[in-house]
Amino acid sequence: MRRARRTVAFRLASRPHHGSPGNFCCCCFTTHGSARRPAVPASERTRTLSRRNRWNNGQTDDCHAPGQITPRCANKPFGEVSVSGFEELSDFDFERFVGDLLSAHWGVRVETFPRGPDGGVDLRVLGPTMAPLSLRKGEELVVQCKHYPRGTFSALKPSLVREAAKPVSRQVSRYVFVTSARLTRDSKQRVVELLGPPLHVRDVFGLNDLEDVLRRHPEVEAANLKLWLTRTGTLQALVNQMEYLRTTTLIGELKRSQRLFVETRAIAAAQEILGRHGLCVLTGPPGAGKSTTASLLLLRYMAEGWQPAVAIEEVGELERQWRPGVKQVLLYDDFLGRNSLSAKLHKNEDSALVALMNAVEEDETKVFILTTRNYILKQAQLSYEKLNDPLFKLGELTVNVQQLDLAQRAHILYNHVYFSPLRDAGASLTDGPGRIDLVRLAGRHSYSPRLIDEAIKSIVRQHFPRQYRHGGEPDVRQGKPALTAADILRELELALGNPGTLWEHVFAYQLSIPQRNLLIALVSYGTAALSVPQLIQAAQAFGGGQTYELHAALHVLDGDLVSVAHGADTPPERTEVDLRGPGVADALISHLRRHPDVVRLLTESASSFEQVKWLAAFAGVGRYEQPSSAQTDSTHLRLVCSAAQRTFTTAGLVRTLFGADEDAWYQELGDRMTLFARICTAANFSSDEDFIRRVSQAMISNIDRIELNELLEAVTAMGRPSMNKWRPFRTVISDMLLRDAGSPETLDGWKRLMDVMDVVVVADEFNSEAVQQFETFAEEMITVGQERFEDDPIDLAQDSYADELRELKELADRRDLFLPELDELLEQIDEIVGSGLLERAE
Repeated sequence: MRRARRTVAFRLASRPHHGSPGNFCCCCFTTHGSARRPAVPASERTRTLSRRNRWNNGQTDDCHAPGQITPRCANKPFGEVSVSGFEELSDFDFERFVGDLLSAHWGVRVETFPRGPDGGVDLRVLGPTMAPLSLRKGEELVVQCKHYPRGTFSALKPSLVREAAKPVSRQVSRYVFVTSARLTRDSKQRVVELLGPPLHVRDVFGLNDLEDVLRRHPEVEAANLKLWLTRTGTLQALVNQMEYLRTTTLIGELKRSQRLFVETRAIAAAQEILGRHGLCVLTGPPGAGKSTTASLLLLRYMAEGWQPAVAIEEVGELERQWRPGVKQVLLYDDFLGRNSLSAKLHKNEDSALVALMNAVEEDETKVFILTTRNYILKQAQLSYEKLNDPLFKLGELTVNVQQLDLAQRAHILYNHVYFSPLRDAGASLTDGPGRIDLVRLAGRHSYSPRLIDEAIKSIVRQHFPRQYRHGGEPDVRQGKPALTAADILRELELALGNPGTLWEHVFAYQLSIPQRNLLIALVSYGTAALSVPQLIQAAQAFGGGQTYELHAALHVLDGDLVSVAHGADTPPERTEVDLRGPGVADALISHLRRHPDVVRLLTESASSFEQVKWLAAFAGVGRYEQPSSAQTDSTHLRLVCSAAQRTFTTAGLVRTLFGADEDAWYQELGDRMTLFARICTAANFSSDEDFIRRVSQAMISNIDRIELNELLEAVTAMGRPSMNKWRPFRTVISDMLLRDAGSPETLDGWKRLMDVMDVVVVADEFNSEAVQQFETFAEEMITVGQERFEDDPIDLAQDSYADELRELKELADRRDLFLPELDELLEQIDEIVGSGLLERAE
C-alpha cells in the first residue's frame, strides 16, 4: 500500500500589526527581526495563497543555503500592497473581487448575481446584520459596481446618468457605489448628487478607497489568484526565478494568459492527488486547459517557497535539477510530445521517468506535475511497457471541457471577448457571463478555451488589423468598431460549429507563402530543438525565398502560431523556435495529409535526418514498433529512403537544458540505422552501394569514438533481410568489436564482451574459449569473496564488492553457467542484509 502524503496546505499567514518589528519572509516562512513565525489560527487555514514579497532571481540571503538559486527577501511588511489599477480584471472579475472585499470589510455575507440586466443591483446584503452595517431585519443594502480602470469622473458620468434612472437606489435602506475609477473629493460629491438618496458620500468607493480597504484585508488579494499575480508583481517575480531554467515558452504563456485566468475545479482535484501521491498526470484532449492548470499549480507551489524544476525535452533535465532535501515542484509539460506522429521519449527514458516518479512518491520534499493528451498516452503505453506502471493510473487526472460548469465556461469566453478589440464592437455581448448569447455559445459541445482564443484572434486579424499589436495584447483603446455584435456571434458560431474550418482559413487565406513554408519546415522536425538559422535554412530548402523575407515572416508568426525564445544574451544560433501549441501541429499535419504533393516536395528537400524521422512516422514507420493511423505509401517511403541516404551523416540536433547544440551523427548511429532498416523493409528499398560504402567506412574510421551500444544496435539493424548489401561491412565491424573486447580482465570488460557476443555471431570455438576464461575469472572473484566473508562478513555485506558479486551472477546467468559456490556466498550475504545486523553495526 502506498503511504499517504501530507496534503500541501496553502495557508494564509498572519499579517504583522502596524509598528511590529517582524517582516514575514516568503522564502523561509519566518519573521526577520522577531523570535519566531507568527502563529496561524486554525480558522485562517484556508486553501488560498499567501501574498508574497517580490523575488529576485539568483540572489540569496541568510535564510538560504549558499549556492542555491532562491528568492531574496524584499524586507517589505507582509501584506503591503502596491497601488495600481485593476485593469487586468474584467468587469465580472471586478464585481466578484468587490464582493469578496466588502464581505471581509463588513464581516457579512455579500450576495452576488449572474450578470445581465441587473436593475442597478450587482451585490446585496440582507438584514439583520451586526456592526458596522447594523442593518435591521427586512432592510436591504445594495451595491452597484462600475469598472473603469484608470478612468476618471468624466468617463464614469454617462453610466451614472443611466443608473440614476433606475428606481432601485430609492427603494433600499442603503445604497453603495463602487468603481475602479479615480475619484476626487468633489467628484464623489457629484456622484451622490447624480444618484441621489439614500447614497451618502461615505458609501462611494473609488480606486484609492479600494486600495485602502485592500491593505487592511490582504487575505482577499491572497485568495484571488488572478489579482494576486497581476497587482503585486508576483508573476514577474516568479518568472524571474524561472528564467535560469530557460523555460521561455512557459514564461510567455503565463504572461499572455494572466488576464484570462479562471480557476476551475481541476485545480483543487489536482492538489488532492498531489497531496496523496506527490505526482499528478494531467491528461485530456487538445485545448482543454491542461497546460494552464499545470502552470497554476506550479505558481501555487512556488508561492509557498517550493523551487521550480522544469523539463523541456527529456526527463534527464529534471534529474540534473534534483536537490535532495529541498522542496521542489517538478513540471514536465507534454512529456510524450505534441502530436501522435512520433514518440517523444528517448531511448530507455520510459524507465528513467518511472524511476523518477517512484522517487518523488517516496520523497515528501518533491511533487511532480506532468501533462499529455489521452490518445498520445494510450498510444505510448502500447509502445512503452514501463508507462503501464500503476503510478500513472493513481496520479492521472483527466482535464476536459465537460468538467467545467456552464458558469466557468461562460466566464472564460467572456474574458476572451472582454480583453480584445471585440469589447467595443460587441458592447451588447459584454454584459457579463450571464448574457444569454454567450451562455449559449459556452454550452456548445465543441466549446474549448483554445478554440475560442483562436477564433477571436482570427476575427481580430480580419477586422482589426491595425489594432492587433504583434507580441502583445490587442489595444482595446484604439480604433472604431468595424463589425457588429451580430457579426461577432456569427463568427464564433462558425468556429465552434466546424473547428477545422478555422485553421483551414488561416493556412489558406491569412498566411503568406514564406509563413506557410516556415510552419511546414518547422513541423517536419517533430519535437527536435530548432534554432532560427536552422529553420530559415530548412524553409529555404523547401520553398526557396530570401533570408530577409523569411525572418520577416517569422517575426509575424512569433507569439501567435510559433514561439521564439527571445533573450537579450541569447545568440541567434541558440534562439529556439517552437510551434505555439499542440493544436497548431495537429492542424498542420491534417493539412499535409490533404496535400500529398506538398509532402513529396518536403521529402525531396529534406536536409536533416530529424526530418526523415518525422517523414517516416508520417508514413506509418517509426523508430519503435508502434501503431499508426497513417496509411503506408510505398512511393512516399522510397522517397523517404532516398532522403535518409542523403541526410544520414548530417549533424544531429541534441536538445539540452541550455539550448540546441550540434553533435556528430554517429552519436545517434543506432537510432538512425534502425530507422533506416525499417523504412527499407517497408518500402522494399535497396540501398545505394556508394552510400553503404561511405557510411560503413565512416563507422570503421570512428569506431573508437562511437558508444558500444550505438555500434551494437547498428550492427543488429545491418543484419535485417532488407540490408543484405551491408553484410560484408557488418562482418568487418563485428570482427573489430570482438578483437577490441577479447581477453577481458575486469568485470566491466566481461560485460562489454558479452554485450558484443549477444549481437555478433561467433564461432563455437571462440564461444567455448570465452566461457572457460570467464569461469576462471569467476572462480577468482568467488575465492576473494569467500575469504573476506570469513574474515568480516558484515564488512563484505556493506562493501561494493558484494554488488560486484551480484553483477557476476547476472553475467553467469546470461551464458547459462551454474556457479553453486557463488549462489551460496550471495545467499549468506543476503541473510546478513535481511537480519538487521548492518543497521546495528552502524
